[in-house]
Amino acid sequence: MADSDLSTSISALKTKIVNGIPTANVNELVSLARAVKALNLGEDKSLEDAINARTNALVGSASADDVARLAGAIKQVLNPASITVTTLSTITGDLIPDQNIIHDLGSSTNRFKDLHLSGNTAVIGDSKISDDGTGIDIRDTSGNPRTIKAKEVTIDDGTGNPIKMKRGAGNTIQFLDSSDNSIETQEQASAPAMSAYNLLSQLPTSGVNTGTQAYVAENNKLYLFNGTGWYNIALINNPITAVTGNAATYELANDGTPLSITLSSSDPDGIPLQWSHQVTSGSLGGTTITNVNNVFTITPSTNNSDAGNFTVSFIATNGENQETSPSSFTLTFIAPSPEWDSYTTTADNLQNMPYYQSNREWGVMTEISKDGAYAVISTGYDQATMEWVQIWYDSTGNGSWSKQAEYTSQSGDFGADLAIDDEGITVAIGDSGRNQVKIYKRSGTSWSLDQTITGSNQFGMSTAISGDGLVLAVARPTWYSNRGGIKFYSRADKNTSFTESFDMSDINSLNSTNSYLGRGKGTASNYRGAMEMNEIGTRLVVGCPSYNNGSQSRAYLITRPDTDTNWSNTSSQIKYYQEGGDRNGGDVSISADGNTMVSGGTSSATDGEINIFDITTLPSGQSMTPTQTIRWSQMSSSEKGTWNNSYYFGRAVGINGDGKTIVTSGMTYQYSYINRMGSVYIFRKNDTSGNWEWKDVLEPNPTSSQEDFGTDVGISADGYHIIVGERLATAHSGQSFSHKGSFHVFKATS
Repeated sequence: MADSDLSTSISALKTKIVNGIPTANVNELVSLARAVKALNLGEDKSLEDAINARTNALVGSASADDVARLAGAIKQVLNPASITVTTLSTITGDLIPDQNIIHDLGSSTNRFKDLHLSGNTAVIGDSKISDDGTGIDIRDTSGNPRTIKAKEVTIDDGTGNPIKMKRGAGNTIQFLDSSDNSIETQEQASAPAMSAYNLLSQLPTSGVNTGTQAYVAENNKLYLFNGTGWYNIALINNPITAVTGNAATYELANDGTPLSITLSSSDPDGIPLQWSHQVTSGSLGGTTITNVNNVFTITPSTNNSDAGNFTVSFIATNGENQETSPSSFTLTFIAPSPEWDSYTTTADNLQNMPYYQSNREWGVMTEISKDGAYAVISTGYDQATMEWVQIWYDSTGNGSWSKQAEYTSQSGDFGADLAIDDEGITVAIGDSGRNQVKIYKRSGTSWSLDQTITGSNQFGMSTAISGDGLVLAVARPTWYSNRGGIKFYSRADKNTSFTESFDMSDINSLNSTNSYLGRGKGTASNYRGAMEMNEIGTRLVVGCPSYNNGSQSRAYLITRPDTDTNWSNTSSQIKYYQEGGDRNGGDVSISADGNTMVSGGTSSATDGEINIFDITTLPSGQSMTPTQTIRWSQMSSSEKGTWNNSYYFGRAVGINGDGKTIVTSGMTYQYSYINRMGSVYIFRKNDTSGNWEWKDVLEPNPTSSQEDFGTDVGISADGYHIIVGERLATAHSGQSFSHKGSFHVFKATS
């Protein structure tokens, strides 16, 4: 197409530019100046005057960066000085310009017709074009051959059969005759594959090999992927900076709370960037993503069916090059827990002890998995010569319980505390007599010892494992003059071993000796584990019922902001609730979502209590205040059940995953080793008032049983299963102490 054929479009563009310059800001003036240069209108006086005037108007208030951009705009239209010659017929000497590489010979609109040279060499830059008598020879000034670049090459030996050589589809070389018919087989060049896209926004941001090329029809440009972003091949010297400001992973709130992410990237010439996103894996469902420039808002769905994972690539582009940065998002929901309006008993398993191990009792410690399919029971902390731990499995969910594993140890403290992950794959067993925690792992229906972690100072008296099975905490109550300490461990996945991540050996605000942090109490002389962790391992509750030589009692909450941040021994991350000598912290529990905490506090008087804390928002100071306290003395006779005199209400506690159901136990202690009547109590949170209300009482069968029903209690994260230990089940035959012990599982049906 001849240049004259473009006259109308050039004129229209010139008018648009002239009209836009008087009100342009710095960035717009740079873009308009580039357009002037692209149209070869750099010598147009009206445009030069307009750009000059607008630059003068902007420069007074311009920043240093703006001055640099304005200088770039002037550079676009700046041309070397020209000379005007009206008559030139004969030259008697050399025609030499007064400066080097400054002046042009002709212009794009006023050209010389023919150039006649008598010599055989023309020098262009560092290249010499000469006639060697047989053809054209092109070399550099040192005599080395130079490269020839051409869209198409015609080979014509004068026989009338010229051959054309040009680039074919993709990266092939094609040979054609004068009628453009292929005359030789195409051969694939050794270069990365090329794809074509209609829009720049369609360029993929994942699964792309470095070196891949892509053609975009929208702007008729070719792009190259360098491993992190797409670059216009013609402008590879003008990249934008990498996108920053987003984390690798995010956990979205399931209540619809929006997440805001502010990203950063820049163009070296100050060109405003366009921002967008692309979902590269998974599905958004009802989750929405919007943005205003570089600020993105992710609004999570509140529909349970939209739970899952998805990955988003955030994209910045200046219209020529682009940069991307991915983030993975997780949206999870905890199924609504049952109201416990009705329930059934799915397990009532009496376990016999070997005849030579009398006075040992099953059910001192109990744990249950998230879905209630796996139960772990032990004979607990009893300072005997041998203790046991069993793992049980309900294959149908309706009471088809069978024992999958049983372990024993020549240590009186094996099974002092137990912990199980949500899936029932990992079990941690505390053995404070040997200063060990043993990690057992399930494969199918088989369990095996996976790891033994050792420590000191009653290491293993309390253990806790996160619901996802990736974080472990172990207490050592007699550390540092019996103050007590905690060690944290972590692992990348369930196929790897735990490694120590933090040693909290001198806990902030725990200043009194003989406090025994992590050693709970169930009755006056019964020590027990007292520690639990939320599902993702960011919040840990620890009982300290003997704080300051037993004159006070505390329940500690140890936190960290997220799973990417390590634990720290600072006042901002450690909170506690303190009472007088009521054994607050005798047992503790925390919901899987980490928003609700409960602490049991038995009393040697005629009372006992549980303290409930809403910890969705942590207090600014270290001291905590219960949201609600439920005391035995304030309960009605019907709520207390068959046994109305309980000295140890609150001695064992548990809370389900969404923090809506609490289970606790109480016992009437008659100062006789075998005369202990126990009951278990269920409390539900009223969603309307926010108050906790008595729901039901679970009692042994028969209710006259005096076998310590409720030695330990727990509730599955899904809220459907309550496990109850009864350590003195069939404890007596006459006055013979031939203890067996039992565990019971109750399943809600509504």
